[in-house]
Amino acid sequence: MFTLIVNSVAGVITDEVFDSLAMRNTIQLGVDAVFVMIGLLTLRRWVDLVPLALFIVIGYISSIKGNGLSIVFFANGSRDFISLLFIPPIIRYFNENEFRRQRFIRAFDRWLFLFLCLQFPTIIFQFLKYKAGDHVGGTLGNLNSGNISILIYLISFYLIRKRFDPDHFFYSLYQNKIYLILLLPTFLNETKVSLVFLVMYFGLLITIDRKFFVRMMYIFPAILVVLTVGIALYTHFTNQAEFDVTDPEFIENYLLVDPDEADGGAKCEQSR
Repeated sequence: MFTLIVNSVAGVITDEVFDSLAMRNTIQLGVDAVFVMIGLLTLRRWVDLVPLALFIVIGYISSIKGNGLSIVFFANGSRDFISLLFIPPIIRYFNENEFRRQRFIRAFDRWLFLFLCLQFPTIIFQFLKYKAGDHVGGTLGNLNSGNISILIYLISFYLIRKRFDPDHFFYSLYQNKIYLILLLPTFLNETKVSLVFLVMYFGLLITIDRKFFVRMMYIFPAILVVLTVGIALYTHFTNQAEFDVTDPEFIENYLLVDPDEADGGAKCEQSR
């Protein structure tokens, strides 16, 4: 948990206090090493090594054989994934014992809620300082605006779902309004997929059963209102009020990737 917390807040501290990308990379390297170490210590079954083996095989075929990249290039790019591959044995360790499992879930949920709360002032500060853009990455720091928006929606949904009663939809939303309030920072950066997550967030709270169509008769109009407000907030804070997000051209330009631009960006990155 300590390592997870360090990894979650190191970005903004190294950016704003020390202004050092090298320090952030060093901390990230240390965090990865700790996760690998803990993963090896909790390793009990060979099946937990399957994700690592598949990663190496697929990476070798696609990167080295397929694209002619060097082993050093492949190894350097693997840093973002290597610690994640050792998560399965760690999770299995906690699930093997009910006491450890419950203790871990309580601690993990507390940290997730605190993590959401930290994003609110951090993102507002970054927005006021840098305006909407890549710098608005919350406690993860610069260039993590997309990552932080995705995490905010995932964490908020996870926490509210554990306390949500679909038979009393609006009352449950009111009772858990803090998780909805903590979604607001996602409209202060240019992560356009947040509009998609907003619809999915409320849609996935609806239980599909015999009462589904009855619920939709009064829930769907409310979702449209929330989406309209979300679009208004996004276009206002990101200075893109001239765009209509319901226009197919907007969707094509801002939510879909242009193959030519993607190819050009890849070539530019490779040349660098």
